[in-house]
Amino acid sequence: MTAIDLDDVAAGIKEALETIPSLTGRAFSEIPERVSPPTAVVVLGSGDWETFDDAERVNWQILLLVSLANAKNAQQRLRDFLKRTGTESVKAALEADGTLGGTVADLNAGPWNEPDTYEIGDQQYLGVVVNLATYG
Repeated sequence: MTAIDLDDVAAGIKEALETIPSLTGRAFSEIPERVSPPTAVVVLGSGDWETFDDAERVNWQILLLVSLANAKNAQQRLRDFLKRTGTESVKAALEADGTLGGTVADLNAGPWNEPDTYEIGDQQYLGVVVNLATYG
């Protein structure tokens, strides 16, 4: 069993998300005070030091935020992020290197939650949470 380094994994997720053209320079491994959408924020979720196969499991939440200035465009942007494949696909970006640069043994992207409004600073955004399971 290999111990998962939470800081390294968060950085690996951020780096994978920044391979998406619209998220280059707009992904964060910590919650920022202000964002410029579109933005992805990596948030630590639940975990377990030992699973049934003696591997660590750490769950992450990836908050994808888009501007509410144009509701139609906002919804389309989220749909592009949630596609299984394509240059804007979060799933494809995360699974392109299933080890996140060697920080985990394996990962599983999905499912995602229904879109909702989120507030960061004094601004509201349309967003969706993509769940990511990582294994040591």
